[in-house]
Amino acid sequence: MKLKICGNMEKKSVDAAVVDGADFVGVIMSRSRRQITPEKAREILRDVPASVKKVGVFVNEPIDFVRHAIEVAKLDFAQLHGNESMDFVRELQKADISVIKAMSDFTKIANFKNVILLLDTPGGGSGKLADFSSVKFDAIKLPYFIAGGLTPDNIAEAVRKYPNAYGFDVSSGVEIGGMKDTKKICEFINRARTAKEGGKIVCSR
Repeated sequence: MKLKICGNMEKKSVDAAVVDGADFVGVIMSRSRRQITPEKAREILRDVPASVKKVGVFVNEPIDFVRHAIEVAKLDFAQLHGNESMDFVRELQKADISVIKAMSDFTKIANFKNVILLLDTPGGGSGKLADFSSVKFDAIKLPYFIAGGLTPDNIAEAVRKYPNAYGFDVSSGVEIGGMKDTKKICEFINRARTAKEGGKIVCSR
């Protein structure tokens, strides 16, 4: 099970996520209240070890910008959160860029190959688990992240509900006042691991 802390804007949240055992850390490259520049991304991600994957989130950006941001920020993945097609994905893959494709229209899942999916629903940040009742999970042949409404308070429920998920993605669910909270990051990761693997880890922060 992989855990992804997304929407980082400061180095301290990235460093906390790494120390606490996150597998992926994400930064947003497109227009958003969490948007940062490729140069800023490179700065806050500079100490991330190779074992933790660095992800840039893009929404309907020109492919040249995606390539540029990946190179400047030294990212491992492009996460595409818009209407990007499989042809767009192939162009990135030709440049050896790995892709996470976010999906909220679950009827289009079969259109994509050789990607990691991220299943999400519009209107995140509610603190309630997203509704994936329309998703035919048995038909999904690709690894997938579960996202949408995840928090430290419900991640254990999500882990139990979606035992075959590749991983779980959180952003606003580990924030206070619009900024990442290192205690919430620790709680999210530890509660997820406990639900999946057993045992108990107490956050010191």
